[in-house]
Amino acid sequence: FGGSLDILKSVRDAVSIPVIRKDFIIDEKQIPETVHYHGDAFLLIADALDQDTLQQLMNDGKKAGLEFLVEYHDEKHAEFIFVLNPEIVGINCRNLKTMTTDISYFKKMFQSLPSTSIKVAESGIYTPKDLKTVSDLGYDAALIGTSLMKTRNPGKALEALLGAIS
Repeated sequence: FGGSLDILKSVRDAVSIPVIRKDFIIDEKQIPETVHYHGDAFLLIADALDQDTLQQLMNDGKKAGLEFLVEYHDEKHAEFIFVLNPEIVGINCRNLKTMTTDISYFKKMFQSLPSTSIKVAESGIYTPKDLKTVSDLGYDAALIGTSLMKTRNPGKALEALLGAIS
């Protein structure tokens, strides 16, 4: 997405809230990199990792004192994610083949999420109504990128989104 570790550090230096490294983490070497560049958390995409690697990266993250968001798109991963029971788990409603989003996917997948996990709705959230929909379904958080990045005034857009759930 055009990001870099230097941008991660710049963001970390500019804000006091936790910062996630939203990157394709596929190798254990990326965990100490995340620490070095002052990330607080990182993204693990289950669809891009085999089960053993996903488990190892989760363990490495815990040892490094980092949080991690385990994301998946394909329902074939639901059973394994349920067993792993990550503290933070996300459903991404983007079809990786067509790159389209379908917000109804959040409803379909909600019951497959571990009950004790913080549940994150990812992608496809463009309007206050969309955010209210996922909030009403029981999701604890939303990862919103594209809709905020494509607007001329992201602060105003975020304010409008948050107004739907406050």
